[in-house]
Amino acid sequence: MVKRPKSPEINEDVRYFTVYQPFPLHANWIVPEEAARCANWIAECVGTAHIFAIHYKPKARGMILLEISKRFTDHGRLLGEHRWNEMLKNPTHEESQNVSRIFHSFYTTLRDAQKDGWKVIHIKPDWFKGWMPGEGEFRDPYPETRWCEVPPEDKTNKPLCRPIPREQKPPPPRNQAPGTSTSMFTFISILHTRLYPCSCPYPHLQLHSHTLVHLSPLTSYLLLLPPTSYSYLLNYSHSLSFPP
Repeated sequence: MVKRPKSPEINEDVRYFTVYQPFPLHANWIVPEEAARCANWIAECVGTAHIFAIHYKPKARGMILLEISKRFTDHGRLLGEHRWNEMLKNPTHEESQNVSRIFHSFYTTLRDAQKDGWKVIHIKPDWFKGWMPGEGEFRDPYPETRWCEVPPEDKTNKPLCRPIPREQKPPPPRNQAPGTSTSMFTFISILHTRLYPCSCPYPHLQLHSHTLVHLSPLTSYLLLLPPTSYSYLLNYSHSLSFPP
Protein backbone atom coordinates (compact mmCIF):
# COMPACT_ATOMS: atom_id res chain seq x y z
CA MET A 1 0.00 0.00 0.00
CA VAL A 2 1.37 3.38 -1.01
CA LYS A 3 2.01 5.57 1.98
CA ARG A 4 0.35 8.96 2.10
CA PRO A 5 2.91 11.76 1.71
CA LYS A 6 3.86 13.33 4.97
CA SER A 7 2.09 16.63 5.61
CA PRO A 8 4.42 19.62 5.74
CA GLU A 9 5.35 20.81 9.18
CA ILE A 10 3.66 24.03 10.16
CA ASN A 11 5.96 26.78 11.32
CA GLU A 12 3.80 29.15 13.33
CA ASP A 13 6.69 31.57 13.78
CA VAL A 14 6.43 33.01 10.26
CA ARG A 15 4.40 35.51 8.30
CA TYR A 16 3.88 35.32 4.58
CA PHE A 17 4.51 38.19 2.21
CA THR A 18 3.74 38.38 -1.50
CA VAL A 19 6.28 39.93 -3.85
CA TYR A 20 5.08 41.30 -7.18
CA GLN A 21 7.82 41.46 -9.85
CA PRO A 22 10.62 40.25 -7.57
CA PHE A 23 14.35 40.81 -8.00
CA PRO A 24 16.29 39.51 -9.91
CA LEU A 25 14.81 40.09 -13.32
CA HIS A 26 13.39 37.00 -15.07
CA ALA A 27 14.63 34.75 -12.27
CA ASN A 28 14.60 30.98 -12.68
CA TRP A 29 13.85 29.94 -9.12
CA ILE A 30 15.22 26.43 -9.46
CA VAL A 31 18.67 27.94 -10.07
CA PRO A 32 20.25 28.36 -6.60
CA GLU A 33 22.29 31.41 -7.61
CA GLU A 34 19.18 33.34 -8.61
CA ALA A 35 17.26 32.37 -5.48
CA ALA A 36 20.32 33.47 -3.47
CA ARG A 37 20.30 36.90 -5.14
CA CYS A 38 16.66 37.32 -4.16
CA ALA A 39 17.41 36.24 -0.59
CA ASN A 40 20.28 38.73 -0.38
CA TRP A 41 17.94 41.47 -1.58
CA ILE A 42 15.35 40.69 1.09
CA ALA A 43 18.11 40.46 3.73
CA GLU A 44 18.90 44.13 3.06
CA CYS A 45 15.44 44.88 4.50
CA VAL A 46 14.96 42.26 7.22
CA GLY A 47 18.42 40.86 7.98
CA THR A 48 19.68 37.35 7.32
CA ALA A 49 18.14 35.77 10.43
CA HIS A 50 14.52 36.56 9.54
CA ILE A 51 14.09 35.14 6.04
CA PHE A 52 13.28 31.42 6.09
CA ALA A 53 12.05 30.49 2.62
CA ILE A 54 11.01 31.61 -0.85
CA HIS A 55 7.97 30.07 -2.55
CA TYR A 56 7.41 30.07 -6.29
CA LYS A 57 4.65 28.75 -8.52
CA PRO A 58 5.27 28.10 -12.22
CA LYS A 59 1.82 29.42 -13.18
CA ALA A 60 2.09 32.52 -10.98
CA ARG A 61 4.52 34.40 -13.17
CA GLY A 62 5.90 37.54 -11.65
CA MET A 63 5.02 36.63 -8.06
CA ILE A 64 6.69 34.83 -5.18
CA LEU A 65 5.95 34.32 -1.50
CA LEU A 66 8.35 34.99 1.36
CA GLU A 67 8.44 33.30 4.75
CA ILE A 68 9.57 35.94 7.23
CA SER A 69 10.05 35.46 10.96
CA LYS A 70 7.41 36.99 13.21
CA ARG A 71 10.28 38.36 15.25
CA PHE A 72 10.80 40.85 12.45
CA THR A 73 8.31 43.60 13.26
CA ASP A 74 9.49 46.62 11.27
CA HIS A 75 7.26 45.76 8.35
CA GLY A 76 7.45 49.26 6.91
CA ARG A 77 11.01 48.49 5.77
CA LEU A 78 9.77 45.59 3.66
CA LEU A 79 6.29 46.59 2.51
CA GLY A 80 5.75 48.85 -0.44
CA GLU A 81 7.43 49.73 -3.70
CA HIS A 82 11.14 49.01 -4.14
CA ARG A 83 12.59 50.96 -7.06
CA TRP A 84 15.48 49.14 -8.63
CA ASN A 85 17.20 52.29 -9.85
CA GLU A 86 17.39 53.39 -6.22
CA MET A 87 18.25 50.12 -4.49
CA LEU A 88 20.88 48.84 -6.96
CA LYS A 89 24.34 50.34 -7.14
CA ASN A 90 24.84 49.70 -10.84
CA PRO A 91 21.53 48.77 -12.47
CA THR A 92 21.40 47.93 -16.14
CA HIS A 93 19.12 50.02 -18.33
CA GLU A 94 16.45 47.31 -18.18
CA GLU A 95 16.77 46.92 -14.42
CA SER A 96 16.49 50.67 -13.85
CA GLN A 97 12.99 50.60 -15.35
CA ASN A 98 11.70 48.01 -12.87
CA VAL A 99 10.10 48.12 -9.45
CA SER A 100 9.14 45.37 -7.00
CA ARG A 101 6.12 45.61 -4.73
CA ILE A 102 5.77 43.72 -1.47
CA PHE A 103 2.54 43.13 0.47
CA HIS A 104 1.22 41.03 3.30
CA SER A 105 -0.02 37.78 1.80
CA PHE A 106 -3.45 36.21 2.16
CA TYR A 107 -1.66 32.93 2.89
CA THR A 108 -1.13 32.26 6.57
CA THR A 109 0.24 28.70 6.57
CA LEU A 110 2.65 26.61 4.54
CA ARG A 111 -0.03 23.96 4.09
CA ASP A 112 -2.41 26.40 2.40
CA ALA A 113 0.31 27.59 0.04
CA GLN A 114 1.39 24.08 -0.91
CA LYS A 115 -2.21 22.98 -1.54
CA ASP A 116 -2.35 25.69 -4.19
CA GLY A 117 0.81 24.50 -5.88
CA TRP A 118 3.46 26.76 -4.35
CA LYS A 119 6.88 25.14 -4.14
CA VAL A 120 9.24 25.99 -1.29
CA ILE A 121 12.92 26.91 -1.54
CA HIS A 122 14.52 26.86 1.88
CA ILE A 123 17.12 29.53 2.54
CA LYS A 124 20.65 28.15 2.78
CA PRO A 125 23.06 29.72 5.29
CA ASP A 126 25.93 29.73 2.79
CA TRP A 127 23.97 32.17 0.63
CA PHE A 128 24.89 34.81 3.21
CA LYS A 129 28.53 33.86 3.70
CA GLY A 130 30.42 37.08 4.38
CA TRP A 131 27.23 39.10 3.93
CA MET A 132 27.15 42.69 5.18
CA PRO A 133 24.52 45.37 4.44
CA GLY A 134 25.50 47.30 1.33
CA GLU A 135 28.54 45.11 0.59
CA GLY A 136 27.06 43.53 -2.54
CA GLU A 137 24.96 44.96 -5.36
CA PHE A 138 22.60 46.94 -3.11
CA ARG A 139 22.96 50.44 -1.74
CA ASP A 140 23.66 51.24 1.88
CA PRO A 141 21.60 52.60 3.46
CA TYR A 142 18.84 50.76 1.67
CA PRO A 143 16.36 53.33 0.30
CA GLU A 144 13.02 53.75 2.00
CA THR A 145 10.18 52.01 0.23
CA ARG A 146 7.07 53.81 -1.01
CA TRP A 147 3.42 53.07 -0.42
CA CYS A 148 1.72 51.45 -3.40
CA GLU A 149 -1.59 49.93 -4.36
CA VAL A 150 -2.07 46.21 -4.76
CA PRO A 151 -1.43 45.06 -8.33
CA PRO A 152 -4.23 43.92 -10.61
CA GLU A 153 -4.75 40.21 -10.12
CA ASP A 154 -6.50 37.46 -12.02
CA LYS A 155 -10.01 37.42 -10.54
CA THR A 156 -10.39 33.75 -11.37
CA ASN A 157 -7.65 32.88 -8.87
CA LYS A 158 -7.16 33.55 -5.18
CA PRO A 159 -6.01 37.06 -4.32
CA LEU A 160 -2.46 37.09 -2.99
CA CYS A 161 -1.84 40.67 -1.88
CA ARG A 162 -3.39 42.51 1.04
CA PRO A 163 -3.52 46.32 0.93
CA ILE A 164 -0.68 47.91 2.86
CA PRO A 165 -1.83 49.00 6.36
CA ARG A 166 -1.67 52.76 6.82
CA GLU A 167 0.03 52.43 10.19
CA GLN A 168 2.89 50.48 8.62
CA LYS A 169 3.33 52.48 5.42
CA PRO A 170 1.13 55.58 5.14
CA PRO A 171 0.03 56.57 1.63
CA PRO A 172 1.09 59.97 0.28
CA PRO A 173 -1.16 62.95 1.03
CA ARG A 174 -4.07 63.17 -1.31
CA ASN A 175 -3.73 65.99 -3.77
CA GLN A 176 -6.71 67.68 -5.28
CA ALA A 177 -8.65 65.05 -7.17
CA PRO A 178 -8.11 65.12 -10.94
CA GLY A 179 -10.59 67.40 -12.62
CA THR A 180 -11.71 69.14 -9.41
CA SER A 181 -10.64 72.59 -10.52
CA THR A 182 -12.29 72.14 -13.90
CA SER A 183 -15.49 70.96 -12.23
CA MET A 184 -15.57 74.03 -10.00
CA PHE A 185 -14.91 76.34 -12.95
CA THR A 186 -17.73 74.66 -14.81
CA PHE A 187 -19.97 75.00 -11.76
CA ILE A 188 -19.41 78.77 -11.56
CA SER A 189 -19.67 79.10 -15.31
CA ILE A 190 -23.10 77.46 -15.19
CA LEU A 191 -24.24 79.76 -12.40
CA HIS A 192 -22.99 82.87 -14.11
CA THR A 193 -24.26 81.90 -17.55
CA ARG A 194 -27.75 81.16 -16.27
CA LEU A 195 -27.94 84.53 -14.52
CA TYR A 196 -26.03 86.52 -17.13
CA PRO A 197 -26.53 84.77 -20.47
CA CYS A 198 -24.49 87.30 -22.39
CA SER A 199 -21.29 86.80 -20.46
CA CYS A 200 -19.24 84.12 -18.80
CA PRO A 201 -16.61 84.64 -16.05
CA TYR A 202 -14.37 82.00 -17.64
CA PRO A 203 -14.65 82.22 -21.46
CA HIS A 204 -12.57 79.09 -21.96
CA LEU A 205 -15.30 77.14 -20.14
CA GLN A 206 -18.28 78.26 -22.20
CA LEU A 207 -20.86 75.49 -22.17
CA HIS A 208 -21.32 73.54 -25.37
CA SER A 209 -23.37 70.49 -26.14
CA HIS A 210 -20.27 68.31 -26.35
CA THR A 211 -19.20 69.32 -22.82
CA LEU A 212 -22.52 68.63 -21.15
CA VAL A 213 -22.04 64.88 -21.39
CA HIS A 214 -18.89 65.17 -19.28
CA LEU A 215 -20.52 67.01 -16.38
CA SER A 216 -20.89 65.33 -13.00
CA PRO A 217 -24.42 64.34 -11.91
CA LEU A 218 -24.51 67.24 -9.42
CA THR A 219 -23.44 69.78 -12.02
CA SER A 220 -25.92 68.38 -14.53
CA TYR A 221 -28.65 68.78 -11.93
CA LEU A 222 -27.84 72.50 -11.67
CA LEU A 223 -28.85 72.92 -15.28
CA LEU A 224 -32.39 71.87 -14.39
CA LEU A 225 -32.83 74.50 -11.67
CA PRO A 226 -34.64 77.78 -12.38
CA PRO A 227 -32.39 80.87 -12.49
CA THR A 228 -33.87 82.20 -9.25
CA SER A 229 -32.28 79.28 -7.41
CA TYR A 230 -28.79 80.38 -8.44
CA SER A 231 -28.53 83.71 -6.67
CA TYR A 232 -27.50 82.29 -3.31
CA LEU A 233 -25.14 79.77 -4.86
CA LEU A 234 -23.49 82.41 -7.00
CA ASN A 235 -22.91 84.72 -4.03
CA TYR A 236 -21.43 81.82 -2.11
CA SER A 237 -19.20 80.80 -5.00
CA HIS A 238 -17.75 84.32 -5.20
CA SER A 239 -16.47 83.89 -1.64
CA LEU A 240 -14.37 80.90 -2.70
CA SER A 241 -10.88 80.99 -4.15
CA PHE A 242 -10.13 79.17 -7.37
CA PRO A 243 -6.98 79.10 -9.49
CA PRO A 244 -6.89 81.50 -12.42
